[in-house]
Amino acid sequence: MKIVPMYPDPYKLKIHLEHTDIYRIVLVPSFINMLQLHLVCQEAMGWMMAHLFTFTDKKGSTARIKAGLPIEDLPFLSGPKEIKADKVKLNEFHEITGGKSFWYWYDFGDDWWHKISFQKPTKKDLELYSGTPVCLDGKKACPPEDIGGVDGYLHFLKIINENTQPDKDELMDFYGFMEGDVFDPEFFEIDFINEELTEIMEWDEWNKTADDFI
Repeated sequence: MKIVPMYPDPYKLKIHLEHTDIYRIVLVPSFINMLQLHLVCQEAMGWMMAHLFTFTDKKGSTARIKAGLPIEDLPFLSGPKEIKADKVKLNEFHEITGGKSFWYWYDFGDDWWHKISFQKPTKKDLELYSGTPVCLDGKKACPPEDIGGVDGYLHFLKIINENTQPDKDELMDFYGFMEGDVFDPEFFEIDFINEELTEIMEWDEWNKTADDFI
């Protein structure tokens, strides 16, 4: 008698923020589309869904596939014509890339490039999987939005780690922190992330199309 699994096999993904040691490891259903993967990346990393994004198999003009929110008046986006992210599924992306790493580019101004790698789920991983996205591991806090990319973030960390209080207060205020707020770059709360991921497939955004977001 063949045993049919309760849930389709998930993909195990490592989402690594380029030029940092910030990463998340997640299990996601293999059948989700790339717009839904965008929502998972945002929640797992800690971004605020404030900017455009695109997924590509490679950087720049050598890319063979690009999926995001196509906007015609963005001439700096080189490479193939962009597919609407809800029109291509993650398992199709996996097939196109041959299971190799691909890229998630978030915020075309700050240029946050995330390298996403497929990994093999362990038996222990699969025991934690109940059909919805789940974060298995990670490291460090997500940078604040609109911080100026990696260079801006490194400058931000330098200022808040120094003892020049007026400069620190001014910078925290500039980036929208409330008085008394503290930013801990080492902070990573997996339980909070998973509380959100458990409900992500029930969000209104989960079944929206790229046209809805545009």
